[in-house]
Amino acid sequence: EWVTYKDNGERVMLETTKTPLRDENGKIFGVLGVAYDITKRTEREDALREAKQEAERANRLKSEFLANMSHEIRTPMNAVMGYSEILAKKLKNNPEYLSYIEGINKSGKNLISLINDILDLSKIEARKLEIVPVPVDFETILNDIQEIFAATIESKHLDFTINTDKRLPKALMLDKTRIRQVLFNLVGNAIKFTEKGSVAVSARIEGVASVKSKIDLYFEVEDTGIGIPKQQLSEIFKAFRQARGQSSKFEGTGLGLAISKRLVEAMGGTITVESKPGKGSIFRVHLKGVIIPSADSIETTKDDKNSEQGVLFNSPLILLVDDVESNIEIVKEQLSELRCSVELARNGKEAIEMIEKKKPDLIIMDIQMPVLNGYEATRILKADIRFKHIPVIALTALAMKEQKDKYKDIFDDYLNKPTKQNKLVLTLMKFLPYEKEQRKIGGGSANGSDIELPDKLPNEFIDVLKAEIFPLFNDLTDFFDTEDSLNFIGRLSEQAKIYNFPEFEDYCSKLGAATKKMQIKRINQLLNSFKEFKNNLLHD
Repeated sequence: EWVTYKDNGERVMLETTKTPLRDENGKIFGVLGVAYDITKRTEREDALREAKQEAERANRLKSEFLANMSHEIRTPMNAVMGYSEILAKKLKNNPEYLSYIEGINKSGKNLISLINDILDLSKIEARKLEIVPVPVDFETILNDIQEIFAATIESKHLDFTINTDKRLPKALMLDKTRIRQVLFNLVGNAIKFTEKGSVAVSARIEGVASVKSKIDLYFEVEDTGIGIPKQQLSEIFKAFRQARGQSSKFEGTGLGLAISKRLVEAMGGTITVESKPGKGSIFRVHLKGVIIPSADSIETTKDDKNSEQGVLFNSPLILLVDDVESNIEIVKEQLSELRCSVELARNGKEAIEMIEKKKPDLIIMDIQMPVLNGYEATRILKADIRFKHIPVIALTALAMKEQKDKYKDIFDDYLNKPTKQNKLVLTLMKFLPYEKEQRKIGGGSANGSDIELPDKLPNEFIDVLKAEIFPLFNDLTDFFDTEDSLNFIGRLSEQAKIYNFPEFEDYCSKLGAATKKMQIKRINQLLNSFKEFKNNLLHD
């Protein structure tokens, strides 16, 4: 209780203990009361309680801020990347403009990647990051990472090697997304900071590799790059930190290693680094107690990379509900290319009124809108027996997991902004009937985007191909040289104009753009396409 000293008026908090007083026969004859001054302790407890409440409030506000900022940034980025995708199709025959558009796309992807990194870091700090182990093929992941960086490796003339333990199991229980993220960051950094020499990735295990046993997985990424001074090694795993002198020369936010360290620790492992300036660095990851599942349980996912190519829908009526004009224009353009009819509504209330008159085959619903938002409008629709069967796809710039979890209860699926057309197509394919566009590809090529030719070529043009073009192509495939490539492109383009075959001109534009930017992987795809066309023509 609070008591007041009479002499100076100071108030203190007292805690009183009472002890019974007994006589020699054990009979209680009184009570001894002792009062302790607990003012300071109480004040400390109050301060701690207030600090805890303030920290919880700050975390809540931070999460809300990040969610709102994600939405506010993704909304204009949807316009930037959406219009870029449309322009790329319109200007596919203009390599110079196409390179500008690719630059916009690259910058947009970097910005989206930065947003995702910040959200990941926030989830880790708030201890809301979930690790979901599934059976995966670790060696396949390593090969995928190599494929991602193949063009950069080629352009920098680096040696890239992958070495794996022969005992490495076919399947390991790992969080596929997070382990890829760690490897992507480590390998990406190694390549970025290595101007010449090599990058090597290796993996080994310790323990008995049998089904349902646990092993320790070790993997490391070694490079011959610029290295890191010893006194700075303790700093590089902190958020927004790079080794001094790197930030001005190399792109990056300094989030990759910070996130990688936290992800590895969340998976029960450790990450360390060894480095010497001018000699290179080695990042080592140790994951403890990784479970080995049965080999036939490896997660097999359908390769959707090209599954959306050439898809056309059977003129479905799609209701697009959005209040942002740029979003409407982009998605409407994407849907029109897919042979879809589109009706528009600017908010949830308009959407419900329109559905009363026209029953769409599918609804694409933005979340944040005036009058009635997408979430509330969809709840009303799903509660109506007349409309509950209509698939509703959420179109959202919100990216926090707890927000997406809320959608699962009411929406049939969702699309993140910015929305790429291939993602849109793959999502629509889940709910709408479609057919594959039958396209005649010259020489039976499987890569329709590279070379599309008419059914027949005049004999005169075939003679020119055999006498002039194919020998130039053979020189090019024996040993790729930029000058030879431009010579081949120029001669083929010239003949294509004479004989009026724009398909060949389109092919030359694509090969010219890839050659100009030394996109090795793309160049190989285009050359293989022409090689297949040539072989089929010669065997006819």
